[in-house]
Amino acid sequence: MKSDLKWHDLDTGRTLPFLQDSLEDANELSKAILQYIDFNKGHFYTLLNKEIPFEQLYQFKSGGVGGSIRGHISSIVLQKIEKEENLICLFDDIGATYQEPYEDSLFLKVGCHFNEEVYYLVTNQNRSKSLLDTCFYASGGGWHSLCVVSSGIKSVRKDRAITKADIQNIARNTVFILIGSYDDESFVFWEKTNKT
Repeated sequence: MKSDLKWHDLDTGRTLPFLQDSLEDANELSKAILQYIDFNKGHFYTLLNKEIPFEQLYQFKSGGVGGSIRGHISSIVLQKIEKEENLICLFDDIGATYQEPYEDSLFLKVGCHFNEEVYYLVTNQNRSKSLLDTCFYASGGGWHSLCVVSSGIKSVRKDRAITKADIQNIARNTVFILIGSYDDESFVFWEKTNKT
């Protein structure tokens, strides 16, 4: 990781409104995250420039706050999912709409859908830094980018459909969340600290 970057803890009270605004009305996964996760059972943080002024930490919609971490983010997520065999990583693609036949190459490789919503599922069986890079790129929708690490689902059906119950199960079992922030230069991270 670049030596000019630093992990910064974020106050839940100041961060939660941004998270709610980013996820509200985006898709079924975002709705389930807001419904089923108690954000007080974890902590928020971000990765930005060491020298960033304190108040800029909470300017989540502004860029130019410390350089992009895009080149580092896949390694961070890869380390998380490698720790436990049952963890998966699910990305949403707010810019895509599922319709038969859906021939996008990334979707054909790791995609799934809930109705018209498109998601990408990275498991311990198909994980790689390159695949995570590609999924992060596809998920980067400018105003919305969501990645969750969970133990809620292991695979999808042959028709690549996931159900509302699958999404709810993913949300209930989420241990790590990344929300695109700082004008797509970094992420707000939430990590569960109490696994009970």
